[in-house]
Formats: sequence, structure tokens, C-alpha cells
Amino acid sequence: MPRYVLPNDPALSAASVTPNDLADLPNYSRMLYVGVGGSGKHVRVTTLNGHDVVFKNVPTGMLTVQAVKVWANGTTATEILALW
Repeated sequence: MPRYVLPNDPALSAASVTPNDLADLPNYSRMLYVGVGGSGKHVRVTTLNGHDVVFKNVPTGMLTVQAVKVWANGTTATEILALW
């Protein structure tokens, strides 16, 4: 039976993210988990709508952004997981 995901449902899957300037994520994220964030830790993404943005000084924890790419150039936070 297929599982329908509603906007407020928790993620069904997760995978480790290696920031990459050349490749998109295998699945776009519903959100990202940043394992090591804080002052001076940034996450650069391309959003589902195609916007290239940098989240600066991202704290450790959930970053609620639907992303298709996490860039190596501009990302200093580490231990990132994509949840979808």
C-alpha cells in the first residue's frame, strides 16, 4: 500500500550528505539535519524552486529547507543528513 506524505508528516527516510558542487541529492530533502553547526558554520543549498542560498551560522539541529543540492563551495557545517 503506498504511503502518502503530508506536509507535517515526519520524514520517512534519511541519508548522509556529502556536499558536492557537481551533483544533486539523490532525493530532494524535506529538511536537513546539521550535526555540527554553530558560529561560522554555513550551509549553501539550491532549493527545490531553484534558488541558491547560504544559511549562515546554522545551529546544530534541523534546517527546514527543501533542497536539491548541498554545495561543497560555501558549506562549512558538517555531519549533514538529508531527510525525505
